Amino acid sequence: MAQSRASNPYVAGRPIAHEQEFFGRQELLCTVENELRSPERSTVVIFGSRRIGKTSLLLQLQRTLPSPSFLPVYFDLIGCGRKPLSRVLFEMASAIAHLVGTNAPSPQNFDEEGVFFRQVFLSELYGQLGEECRPVLLLDQFDELDMGSENQDDPAVGSVPLLSYLRLILESEVRLGFVIVVGHASAEGLSVEAKGIFKGARYERISVLEPKSAAGLVLLAEAQGSLSFHGAAVDRILDLTAGHPFFIQLLCQILWRRAHGEGPQGVPEVDVGSVEYAAARLIEVGESGLSWIWEGLPASERLVLAAMAPISGDSGDGTDVSPGQMAEILQRHGSSPPLANGEMLRKSNDGYRVEVELMRRWIAARRPLSVVREELERMNPLAVMLYESGKSLFRQGDSASAVDLLRHALRIEPGHLKARLLLCAVLLQLGQFAEAVQMAEVAYRYDRDLALDTLVQLLLLRADELHRGGDLSQALETLRRVLEVAPQNAVAHEAVGLRAKREREKIAAEAQKHVWEEAWVQAVALYQRLVDEDGEESRWQKGLMRARAELDLCEKYAEGKHALEEGQGQQAVCLLASVVSARQDYKDAARLLTEALLMDKNAAASPVKPPLPTGRRLAWPLILAGALCFGGLSVLAAKRGAKAG
Repeated sequence: MAQSRASNPYVAGRPIAHEQEFFGRQELLCTVENELRSPERSTVVIFGSRRIGKTSLLLQLQRTLPSPSFLPVYFDLIGCGRKPLSRVLFEMASAIAHLVGTNAPSPQNFDEEGVFFRQVFLSELYGQLGEECRPVLLLDQFDELDMGSENQDDPAVGSVPLLSYLRLILESEVRLGFVIVVGHASAEGLSVEAKGIFKGARYERISVLEPKSAAGLVLLAEAQGSLSFHGAAVDRILDLTAGHPFFIQLLCQILWRRAHGEGPQGVPEVDVGSVEYAAARLIEVGESGLSWIWEGLPASERLVLAAMAPISGDSGDGTDVSPGQMAEILQRHGSSPPLANGEMLRKSNDGYRVEVELMRRWIAARRPLSVVREELERMNPLAVMLYESGKSLFRQGDSASAVDLLRHALRIEPGHLKARLLLCAVLLQLGQFAEAVQMAEVAYRYDRDLALDTLVQLLLLRADELHRGGDLSQALETLRRVLEVAPQNAVAHEAVGLRAKREREKIAAEAQKHVWEEAWVQAVALYQRLVDEDGEESRWQKGLMRARAELDLCEKYAEGKHALEEGQGQQAVCLLASVVSARQDYKDAARLLTEALLMDKNAAASPVKPPLPTGRRLAWPLILAGALCFGGLSVLAAKRGAKAG
């Protein structure tokens, strides 16, 4: 039935790729559009906690900002914090040119002051678009620049010049619009420098979905025809998730998988019991995503949430913690008042509550207060001191000393992820890409979500280094590792295709060189590798067949010649006759065959028939006669030459 071919429409943890799967945010989308229509305003800063849908919002803006009024260009800042400004501006210009439909300028045109980008590229862009169209840069992952500027010792590379340049164009390029995403639950999480850059911007917070949009997201599979929801089940999902899109997606993803696990014959129905079962499974299935959200919360808020989770769950569901109870929690644990009215913790007239019930259950099960206390205090004081000292030295420009301190810190506390990730940054500054990648791989094993961006960035840089060094094969393997950990990484996909092509071209050139040198074993090996990578329809198949045929002739010729030298006349005849039957002019095979026949007198009277294909057996006497004739003429010519001498 049609239902058996349906795919799970719920996607947890990844940006929404299709407009029909995007729900809500209409008021925010309209606010952004109206702000960008104002000639006096050019920048909107969107902030929100992890997994709340910030990237999906930018992608939706790219799809829906009306043309020809706007040219929205999505650009991910991941990795830009460690690139020269000229490289970042070239990549940005390439993304813009692709949407406009023109060729990007050469990377050599872009300078480290950004003069070409502003005075030439943007000027030409404005001319191409006309007065009525405003280009808008949708910048994702701004946090990388904001945090990277704190850990950077070279003011000529990466975050520092890019932040300064952003300030310049935000203030001077009135035609250019910006929508910038910041990964903080509050605008207060921005650095002082970032706040200075965005001093004239409009700030908008992205939060949970309003009930109607949240219900639409829940019913996505019902619209698809692959699930049917009871009304009470929809209400229960909204109660458990508080409209948080990540939790809705994850819970419904589990529901869909369970309903279709046994290949239902009709459209499965989802009732409240099914929802409760999926909610219990979510704590285990969603461990990675929930940990990622948890790690993004301030330490004081984590402590308060851990203390509140069992109290607010006394009734079996999320309930309020009174102001008196909250005051007691803060006093007992020496914590500062947490952020209220966020996605996880909300203040109401009756007190405080953990807003997302599913998150409360996970905290109670996986992050009890004792564990959180241990998490915050377990760091070895010496490891902390070494980390802080290493960070200070790194900022001062003493990268070599910082490496020693950070390595010492990790010997004491291998799980100190901040020290490990900072060491990656220091090694990167020292140009030690290979070791930096190894360090990031270890960090990735500790915490995939936290270390993923660093690992991807370092792998891409390592691939560039290998490519510049001429090691295309290893560069390709490094890019394939990027696709293992980040399958949607567009840069890696493009680079893998390009470098795989270059690697094949390099192998093909080596194979052709071996053909010219008649090194057939090596040629066969390389052509076989090309065919294995391309498949049976490979354009290298013809080269492989020729190399194999030449290798076969070469081996039979060598064996026949050796047999002749060893006095094995009949064996030499068999081998050399096979060569001559395939190619009569192959080297001196015909002459050697004559010698073999003359050596073995019995072969002339009763020649040994080699194992030739059936279709060539009738030509055997002719081959022998031709060989004898060729051999006789050769002897006669030699004698005449001697007389003439």
